[in-house]
Amino acid sequence: MAPDASPERQLTWLITGCSSGFGLALTRLAQANGHKVIATSRNPSRTPDLVEHITKNGGEWLRLDQKEKDCGHVVEEVEARGQAIDVLVNSAGIGMAGPAELFTEEEVEHVMETNFFGPYRLMRAAAPHMRKRRSGVIVNFSSGSGVEASQSLGVYGASKAALDGVTKTFHKEMQDFNVRVILLHLGAFNTPMVTKTGAISKSIYPEYKGTITEQIYTALSTGKFAVHGDHVKATQAIYDLVVGKGIGEGREKEMILPLGRDMAERIREHRDRIDHTMEVGGSLGGLATGLALKALGHDTTILERNPAPLLQDQGAGIVAGGDTLELFNRYNRCDRPFAVRSDRRQYLDRDGNVVHKVETVQYMTSWDLAYYLMRANYDGIKSPYCKVPEPAPEHGKATHLHDRQVVRFNSEGDGIRVHWKSSQGEEGSIFGDILIGADGPSSTIRKILEPEVERKYAGYCALRGTVIETEASESAREAFSHRFTFFHSPGIQILAYLIPGKDGTIEPGQRLINFVYYTNFPEGSAELEEIMTDKDGRRRQITVPPGAINPDAWEKQRRLARERLPPQFAEIVCGTKKPFVQAVTDVLTPQNEYLDGKVVLIGDALAGFRPHTVASTSQAAFDAMIYADYIAGKISREEWKRETIGFARYIQKRGVDMGIRSQYQDLPLNEHINDRNRASVPREQEVFPEWATVI
Repeated sequence: MAPDASPERQLTWLITGCSSGFGLALTRLAQANGHKVIATSRNPSRTPDLVEHITKNGGEWLRLDQKEKDCGHVVEEVEARGQAIDVLVNSAGIGMAGPAELFTEEEVEHVMETNFFGPYRLMRAAAPHMRKRRSGVIVNFSSGSGVEASQSLGVYGASKAALDGVTKTFHKEMQDFNVRVILLHLGAFNTPMVTKTGAISKSIYPEYKGTITEQIYTALSTGKFAVHGDHVKATQAIYDLVVGKGIGEGREKEMILPLGRDMAERIREHRDRIDHTMEVGGSLGGLATGLALKALGHDTTILERNPAPLLQDQGAGIVAGGDTLELFNRYNRCDRPFAVRSDRRQYLDRDGNVVHKVETVQYMTSWDLAYYLMRANYDGIKSPYCKVPEPAPEHGKATHLHDRQVVRFNSEGDGIRVHWKSSQGEEGSIFGDILIGADGPSSTIRKILEPEVERKYAGYCALRGTVIETEASESAREAFSHRFTFFHSPGIQILAYLIPGKDGTIEPGQRLINFVYYTNFPEGSAELEEIMTDKDGRRRQITVPPGAINPDAWEKQRRLARERLPPQFAEIVCGTKKPFVQAVTDVLTPQNEYLDGKVVLIGDALAGFRPHTVASTSQAAFDAMIYADYIAGKISREEWKRETIGFARYIQKRGVDMGIRSQYQDLPLNEHINDRNRASVPREQEVFPEWATVI
């Protein structure tokens, strides 16, 4: 977090390079906002008017030459007199233009001393004090040249790349002590750094004539380099990020701030190095990740094992948690409603009376609507659910390949090669930079990586189905319309809510009442064999799909429902025309990346949640978005891993605990209500215990 930057809390800023450019602009801005500024420059005597102006307004101006090996003494002297440095800004820097082959080691050392060693010395001096106080901000000015190489700026870019590396490391090391370390990636701005770079440039060989190297060198060395960035406006953004106001509000955890029009192109060039990502699994998890990476400009290919080009409607409802809603808010460009609103969570007794209720808003959608919206946005699939949005020019290419069962993969150079086989016996392979396993709780990718990790049956099943609103009685409609309704009994839990109807309609009367009915079927029992054997005599392992259930087995469940359930629930269980069965299972993978990040697991492939958590789709959405944030440089690799793994382990355990309490313990209703309330806490408000986040 930033130090408290409210008007009552004056911060002390130590800023380098204050004689011009960003350093001067930030000095003036911080002073104008009531902060104490210690400005520094190599030769204060050259800017007497500036020194006088800053000091008259309550600031100081000190001499600081970053090339001097003891320049850190300035920090020590300020701290020794009892003045805590809250914000250290390393703005000072010098440029060097020309082909990298031309410079002597002495000249390179000159640039490295100023642009890398100087900031490092000051960071090293400030870190112990900030760490002890558990407060502080360090801001390092870097450049687009440190992100992606540019002709004639090789040595300068190398100095900034070195600064990038140590800054990112400081960020990771200091975050445990509440110290923020911010890296600014600047494009071309109207500062002397660009317009006076030629002062330390040198002539180039004739062979470079007419090359881009010469053109950039000439523009820089003559002061004619085209700049479009207004450094004063950019300074305001930097200030806001430090104090957590304006554009900086809510971005306290961000490490990198790119500034300047030309930075977008530089970042795109950098991303092109990881321009092709392969996702295995064409359901919601794979599509979520595909959408997130496509929006960043990456090319993606989804490999789906199902022989059909479109997955079968699973007839399932989805409680759309905060991350699911955020995913669609970010990436869905189809102009249509996505969910049905529920305004109350309530509980019935055996006679169908409401015995507890709480007014709370939740949103419910259907698997098929989510799937077709994602396909429309990902690869332009047309359907009655929505109109396909116009392609966005900045998006990457999206490819969806069905009938591609992955059989193996191997690291190949900087990327990875995935080998597949079709249902017709065809074989092939595809090469990419990253492989993402989003192929569900029975993940093939996970089985290859972690053969000892097994998906295990939990001892009970979820019986599922839907009923059209108009086919339900008035009593049932009253119980389930805009209500998230529950019933608990020993060994039984059932819940129901409204979801969109045919083709995703949310018109009243055309929506569906969706139920999930948990009931125990001990492993190895005749009851389990009966319910999991379909009408054709095939023993299903995990799911008996809609329309495939054995009529005799389902008639038995209808009879039991009438005996055990409140009348409203019994009505919809008995009234569904296409019930289906899902065995409840557990699976948890110990880590989420392999082969040095070339293979990543997300969603159910990483951790299969029990459905009590109503978090499986939210996990896929969260994993997709946070991975995209990591790829975009918004968070560190460690942050991405810690947040993803923490969520997976914590919620997976919660699901196991909820299942045991629901199905195998005779608890008072308030215990089940408390469990549901805990499961409804937004992810960002969860506090993951240490055991969940160890990576």
